[in-house]
Amino acid sequence: QHSLSKFPYYSSNRTPTRREHKHFRPCQCVATRLNNQRIVLSNGNDSLDICRVVNGMWQTKGEWGNIDRDEAVDSMLKYADAGFTTFDMADIYGPAEDLYGMFINRVRRERSPQLLEKVRGLTKWVPQPVKMTSSFVRDSINVSRKRMDVDSLDMLQFHWWDYSNSGYLDALKHLTDLKEEG
Repeated sequence: QHSLSKFPYYSSNRTPTRREHKHFRPCQCVATRLNNQRIVLSNGNDSLDICRVVNGMWQTKGEWGNIDRDEAVDSMLKYADAGFTTFDMADIYGPAEDLYGMFINRVRRERSPQLLEKVRGLTKWVPQPVKMTSSFVRDSINVSRKRMDVDSLDMLQFHWWDYSNSGYLDALKHLTDLKEEG
């Protein structure tokens, strides 16, 4: 076991407020190597078993040409069959989450339950800095869940563009509430 890094749930060039400290504390992530291909990331009671090599899907945004969806999903299946079972995407990566949804359904239909248990989809939520209400956050996360065709997200990375806009604190509060709901 070794420590990956300390990283805060929030970061900015200002001192966190008492409200921020109350809801969001720095966390310590620990990685445990299972074998040459897999690692478990743990933080408190949370853990995530992932492949040590993550397949990035940013290029599916399409800025480098058209994406043949069937060919992309076939490639994802080849990666998974070879043991590369963790995929990184974002709501802003064009059809990345939709491709993952197509892929995970093919895995469910065409592959063993053992492979399905190893597949992970890591996504990012990159909202515009608008008012972060509970329903807005829930609806946004549900879009990703629907696109990826999963009941819950394996991991959600939150990206905020402008920390002078404190709406990210409300977003993090609502994300924490959703996580606690499962």
